[in-house]
Amino acid sequence: MKMVPTLRRGNLEGSDIKNPVRATGRGFLFVLELTVNVSMGEQHMTDNVENLILEHLRALRADVSSIKADVRDLKLRMSSLENYMASFHLEIARHASKFDEVDARIDRIERRLELRENA
Repeated sequence: MKMVPTLRRGNLEGSDIKNPVRATGRGFLFVLELTVNVSMGEQHMTDNVENLILEHLRALRADVSSIKADVRDLKLRMSSLENYMASFHLEIARHASKFDEVDARIDRIERRLELRENA
């Protein structure tokens, strides 16, 4: 008894479709089933169908590879932005500290010159 993968023209419920590979909301659905072949000499999958599946798998692999490279690039860019934002916040904190020092000095000068009423 030999198990041979064959391509079934239909969806999982058994209704016929024109293309054994169909697009879904999340990608592609390959309808593939294993049949038990009683006679050892028969082959159910032709080279064309086998090549079609391999071609689709190679295309998917290339797409996934491209997506991985894009995600890697985005991670680097995001890391760069995070570093920039951290340095930006540090610079804002430094300026706020300097403004507080200047404000304290102005208060002291106003008190010495008696320009401000004591509250």
